[in-house]
Amino acid sequence: MIAGVLSSMEKIERLWLKVVESLSSYISQKADEYIPILKLSYMHLPNHLKPCFLYLSAYKEDEEIRVWKLLLLWIAEGFIEKREHKSLEDVAEEYLVELINRSLLQVSRRRSDNGVKACSLHDLVLDMCWKIAAEENFLF
Repeated sequence: MIAGVLSSMEKIERLWLKVVESLSSYISQKADEYIPILKLSYMHLPNHLKPCFLYLSAYKEDEEIRVWKLLLLWIAEGFIEKREHKSLEDVAEEYLVELINRSLLQVSRRRSDNGVKACSLHDLVLDMCWKIAAEENFLF
């Protein structure tokens, strides 16, 4: 998760040190106190990805998420920004790949063309997603 945050940030030492400072107090805590660390991944998401991520709180633990259906739901909810020369489906798939690259989603099955057919959320990430969605009154 931390690598996902750092990989999306500019390669500027002071920014990376800021992440280190914000994590140092949590690193030595008990394993069940992980939410603040995981929330860092959410806080560093671009605004266009936050509703897409929080939408995942509608899923159950260990549920396999069919990508084609998820992308259509994001489009129907109005979460996908229209881009010139790109379909909404293509933009939605780019958002999905961004969430995968940030380690917030895991690929569980691939299509024959190596695209993502199904994905899932790690239990701890889903727990964090539920908590943030509840705090922000998202979906509920």
